[in-house]
Amino acid sequence: MSFCMSVVSQSSDGAPLVGTTTAVDGGIAVSGFDDITAVPLPTYYDPPVSEAFLGNGGFYTGVPGNPALYTVDEGSIATVTISNIQVLDAQGNPATDWQLVTGDAESTDPGESLTWSTGATGPVLNLIPNVPASGLQPSDVGNACGSTLGPSYNTKYLTGIGTTTVACVAPSNQQGEKSGTVMLEALSPSSLTVTLVGSGRQAMFLGLLLS
Repeated sequence: MSFCMSVVSQSSDGAPLVGTTTAVDGGIAVSGFDDITAVPLPTYYDPPVSEAFLGNGGFYTGVPGNPALYTVDEGSIATVTISNIQVLDAQGNPATDWQLVTGDAESTDPGESLTWSTGATGPVLNLIPNVPASGLQPSDVGNACGSTLGPSYNTKYLTGIGTTTVACVAPSNQQGEKSGTVMLEALSPSSLTVTLVGSGRQAMFLGLLLS
C-alpha cells in the first residue's frame, strides 16, 4: 500500500502546530511532525484507569511495525488526510477487492472524539465487530462511544455507520478502561480523512484487509 499524507493540527489554545512537535509522556520525550507520530500497538497502557483496547489483553497483540498515528500534544486537534491510496501486486498492477481498515487505536474519553471520512463520493465505512481473544463476549465496540458490552452500539455517540462519515464521541460518563474499540472497513477508498480530538492524546490506525 502506498499513499500521501498531510496533517493540520492545533494545540488546546488554538495555536497551529507546525513542524517538529515534542512533548514529555511519562518522563519520555515523544516527537512527531505537525503533532503526529507513527507508533506501534498498543499506543497506551495504564490500567485500571484507562488503556487502549487495541493491542492489549489479547486483542490484536503482536502486530508488527507502526500502524498507529498518534498525537503528540495533549488536548490538540489534528486532521490527518491520507490521499492517493493505492494497493499494487508484485508486478505493480492495481489490486482489487481490498478493504482499507481503520479505527480507534487509543482510548476515546470524555471531551474526546474521532471522525473518519472517505469523502462525499467515497465508499461507505462499515463496522468490524470486535472478537476479543481474551474470553470477553464478542461485541460491536464494547463500551466505547458510550456503548455497553454486547452485540450493539450506542447510536447517539457512534454515528454514520454505513455512510462515508463515521464519528465516535465519548459521553461525559464514559468509562476509562475500554472493553472494545471502533474498527471500520471501506472498499478500496482513494482517500481517508481522520479528525482526532483529544483532551489527552488520540490515535488512529491504518491497515489492509485482503479477500
